[in-house]
Amino acid sequence: MYLKCAARSIQRLARYLCYFISFVVLSTANSICNAQSRFEGFYGQVGFGYESTGFSILNVVDTLPASSYPPNGVSIPRPNPVINNSTGFAGTATLGYTYALTNQFLLGVGAEYSPLGQSTQNITDAGVMGTIAMTNSWNLFLAPGYAIDDDKQIYTKFGYSRAKITNSDAASGNQTSTLLSGYSLGLGYKQFLASHWYGFIEANFTAYRNYEISAPEPFSYQGVAYTTGTNNKSLGAHSSNALLGIGYKF
Repeated sequence: MYLKCAARSIQRLARYLCYFISFVVLSTANSICNAQSRFEGFYGQVGFGYESTGFSILNVVDTLPASSYPPNGVSIPRPNPVINNSTGFAGTATLGYTYALTNQFLLGVGAEYSPLGQSTQNITDAGVMGTIAMTNSWNLFLAPGYAIDDDKQIYTKFGYSRAKITNSDAASGNQTSTLLSGYSLGLGYKQFLASHWYGFIEANFTAYRNYEISAPEPFSYQGVAYTTGTNNKSLGAHSSNALLGIGYKF
């Protein structure tokens, strides 16, 4: 009799324990699924600050086609051009959406556009002066974040970027434009200032991969001028900026 009572008690206790565990699991899952954050939702923002852009033109080679006579397809390596870094004012406009994965962990997605071009930089290429500039850059990004409290958030950014590079040759008057693609990394902080308004500060770095360019270009070889030459080179760029701005969470 005593053993039967003990068995019933153990069964009853196990049943209550299962009820309790189920309640805890369901409550936790419900709280995660219904996580709320002041940062969740659509947002738009603008930022202004300082930017530095560097360019590289490598592996420069002038080549004549094999049909040329003379000198039958000669290739002439040239020293890499000397280019100064470009520094100046930066501005971005961004639209995005922030998801609340939990009460603290956030995930943002967005697109940003930088309409302001950097000041044009000079190039010295084999004694010939030219210019180069970056314009119309944009970036698609993911932004994992952490809400410090209801008003403050820190976040990182990982993105895909594209930009237009314009290269002008002062001697020939030729101007070429190339679209470069690359990756971006960023780190930022947001804090609400009013009901829907927030301020932010960011630091970003973008690296654009080297792009192989082949363009017609006349040149001289052993005192003879050729009009059918081809200039081959590898073009790359990188930029970094620090931004301070204001945004609105819809």
